[in-house]
Amino acid sequence: MLPWLRPHYQFLQENLQQDSLHHALLVHGKAGVGKSELCRTLAQRMLCHAPNELPCGECKSCQLFNAGSHPDFHHISPEGQIGVDEIRAASAKLSGTAQLNQGKVLVIHDAERMTVAASNSLLKTLEEPTDNTFLVLVTSQPNKLLATILSRCFKLAIQITEAKQVKHWVVQQQYAASAELQKNQQAFDALFAMYWTRPLFLLESLQEGEILFEIEVDLQLVFQARLSELEFAEKYLERIELCVEWLLFYIRKKALQSTDPAPNSLWSSYQQLSETNTRLGQPGINKMLLFTGVMQSIKQSLA
Repeated sequence: MLPWLRPHYQFLQENLQQDSLHHALLVHGKAGVGKSELCRTLAQRMLCHAPNELPCGECKSCQLFNAGSHPDFHHISPEGQIGVDEIRAASAKLSGTAQLNQGKVLVIHDAERMTVAASNSLLKTLEEPTDNTFLVLVTSQPNKLLATILSRCFKLAIQITEAKQVKHWVVQQQYAASAELQKNQQAFDALFAMYWTRPLFLLESLQEGEILFEIEVDLQLVFQARLSELEFAEKYLERIELCVEWLLFYIRKKALQSTDPAPNSLWSSYQQLSETNTRLGQPGINKMLLFTGVMQSIKQSLA
């Protein structure tokens, strides 16, 4: 288990062992902190026939769980919105009898993607849970959930506060950094400063270090009017979120290093980018149009 998740898992499994674990959990934190791994291990522990601190991995329940065919474990991992029919179907599975007599678990990933109708449907399950049934909501945006759902869940925030722990873990991943990044300590340090509170995202970025150099070079071309905002957006459409986060880091660093006692234009651009970063995660957003617009604005500020 990821080292920063162990205290959270220990707390949950002790409550489970003492039969005091809330039937509805809301696990929230930044994308890339390992929420899904924590919830998967907890779900397997809930269903294990011979549990200790961790699931045994050998009983029939664990074998079915690891094979992805456990009849009492259900999960929703959406690509788009979570509709009411999906929630109703999942709730129906929870209302039945556990086939392996250990309990039933439903994990809803990206729970903020539930429509209002889906959220209201889920409320019925939250308000009238069946015995030995656990519902786990996983989200990086709890503020988007209905207040009525939030009030009926036990909330567990996954936060990382020790940069040293993350750096030690990253160093242990011998394959983490690309060959190009291994030659460039400054680039590694920049990435670590950006993403150490999101270690899994950090690891992914380290493995793809070369693309960050391309982004940085092309951004300079945009600022020099040698590459259009549209050409840049078309080239990096699949990595727009990464481009925005890199720009956030770049502008914040530039603002902090500015000799201007009040670099308002830079902080204004930073705020605009932060809002863009939030909007990119919303369904139905035209990412290219949104990004090219903010790039034009930032280009004028930096000029």
